[in-house]
Amino acid sequence: MAAGTMEAMLWDDELAGAVVDEAALDDLLAVALDRTRGSARSIAVLALGEIDHPRSVETLAELLADPHVAAEAAAALELLGSHPDPHAFDLL
Repeated sequence: MAAGTMEAMLWDDELAGAVVDEAALDDLLAVALDRTRGSARSIAVLALGEIDHPRSVETLAELLADPHVAAEAAAALELLGSHPDPHAFDLL
């Protein structure tokens, strides 16, 4: 799926639930890690909290250090049952 298509789907309320599965993992990771994607990035980070996959958890843990999406990454990890290190926020 093209990244532009993924971004459009992330913004479409009717399709939001449909994209939150493991089939969309690669596209969500790409958007979440792309600093040029603006607020679509925040939505992708939150969506990763719905996909219980090691790559989601690893990426979300890394994104805790990114001040633009750290709050979303922490919320997504909470959804997955992974509690972020409270000291990770000392960096913000």
